[in-house]
Amino acid sequence: AEHLDRYDELVAFLNEHHYNVVRFDHRGHGRSEGKRVFYSHADEIIDDLDRIINYTKEHYSGRVFLIGHSMGGYAVTLFGTKYPNKVDGIITSGALTRYNKSTFGEPDKNISADTYVKNELEDGVCS
Repeated sequence: AEHLDRYDELVAFLNEHHYNVVRFDHRGHGRSEGKRVFYSHADEIIDDLDRIINYTKEHYSGRVFLIGHSMGGYAVTLFGTKYPNKVDGIITSGALTRYNKSTFGEPDKNISADTYVKNELEDGVCS
């Protein structure tokens, strides 16, 4: 899984063009706390992002845009669906959405939500 440090180059570019950037690792991802890569319900993702948006609006002036890649793209689309007018725009990259086509078949729905499936590629991935 990726983490916020993977976007240092993008943040530097945005800062050079006078954009403030607030970023975070999702709970259980990157350097955040919590059970690794686990959410008990999608609303937790939306609620976490809502707290970040509220913090951002309290500490910075101007328009607010969300950028999300992969799981972050999923998070910002969930957020935008629940709060369609809370931010000024949403940018996604490789986002999981309900419109994605199945590539590898359906997941086994009998697997417990607590099950961690080892990523065989994790040593070569970002975090």
